[in-house]
Amino acid sequence: MPCYDLIPNQPKFSDFSGEEELLIFAGHTDDLRQALKSKLGSMVTALNMHFGTAAEFRVPPGGMFIWVRFPAQVDTARLVQPCLDEGVAFNPGSEWSTEPSAAKNCIRLCFAHPSEPEIHEGIAPGRGLST
Repeated sequence: MPCYDLIPNQPKFSDFSGEEELLIFAGHTDDLRQALKSKLGSMVTALNMHFGTAAEFRVPPGGMFIWVRFPAQVDTARLVQPCLDEGVAFNPGSEWSTEPSAAKNCIRLCFAHPSEPEIHEGIAPGRGLST
């Protein structure tokens, strides 16, 4: 399935040619912004609830990803497959950093696609990452 099929009814900018359409687009982006803000809040709540002080993160001012740092001895790349086996996907920090060795104990989580209940369900099994 092409990736554009995963987000139904997502208008593209070229669909908007007049003032009315631009107002609709502005409303759409406001809705997206609010949805992302709510999902980020759910992810922060879930991370705090399930990891406590075992993981560090900063709430990003925008975007759709949050970076999480675990204790230095954790190699997140080794945890990808066991987590996938549990139905949880994440990006190991070493694959997304300009300093792969410095990010080996980090993960990059996307909060844009999953629903808020899925965020909580996905973070909960991650408790094993901190042990």
